[in-house]
Amino acid sequence: MNSNLFWLPARERFSWKIFFTLLAMALFASLIKIPAVLYSIGAINKPQDWFLISSVSTFQDFLLFGLFPGALGLLLAGRIGLGLPFVKNWFAKKPISGMLKEGAKTTLIAVLILIATNIAVLLVFKPMVQNDFASHGLNLSDFENYTQAPAWTTLLASFSAGILEEIGFRLGVMTLFVFLGSLIWKESDGHAKPAVIWVSILLASAVFGLLHVSNIAALGLPLTFTLISYAILGNSIPGIVFGWLYWRRGLEWAMLAHVLLGIFIHVILPLFA
Repeated sequence: MNSNLFWLPARERFSWKIFFTLLAMALFASLIKIPAVLYSIGAINKPQDWFLISSVSTFQDFLLFGLFPGALGLLLAGRIGLGLPFVKNWFAKKPISGMLKEGAKTTLIAVLILIATNIAVLLVFKPMVQNDFASHGLNLSDFENYTQAPAWTTLLASFSAGILEEIGFRLGVMTLFVFLGSLIWKESDGHAKPAVIWVSILLASAVFGLLHVSNIAALGLPLTFTLISYAILGNSIPGIVFGWLYWRRGLEWAMLAHVLLGIFIHVILPLFA
């Protein structure tokens, strides 16, 4: 496509196939999250409220983490060298075996590093959070038991988060930051400088970490300094790795890494904790 779209430089044709694929993934992820939502707000025993809660939750997630960031992200990603290369090649019927091998290998290494990092952060911060809670006359285990949901719901929620949050924060937020940065500092081919991409990764990861602070507040947990620090650090570090994967391998692999890490943290780790 040679013509410009408004003020954006035309570099790569907007793929409606990829866009509708993303929307289908976002809708699927929004729906499978519903059981975890019902448990988290204590509505699992109120079937009369299920339809309303499910409708609001699905509509909100689909719009905020699917439609809007998906459209904006795809519109900008092709102009700065980002996107979903695996899906793109799949639709173009181009070879994908090499991308599959390299992507899977890089993602597996990244997830193993994140698992080790998560355990280290947990070992450091959980005693601090417990002490902080105790100083306020609270017991952390009471809140852990209150917010606990069946493993199958957290498994579904892990898949949901891996899809929705990567569309929202990497394809949407990070891509926007990279695009804005590329308007100021870019390579000769029009793509952003690596420094711009790294700053964008860090900014998007910071936003990602702050969102999880609001999630903690929504669960009724007291926002102590140590808990806020743990939430921001514990989510910003994975966000940086997901952003790097999005940049170097594509959004598909950031999604996969996010899903695998979520399953470890929310499904496997509680079995041993």
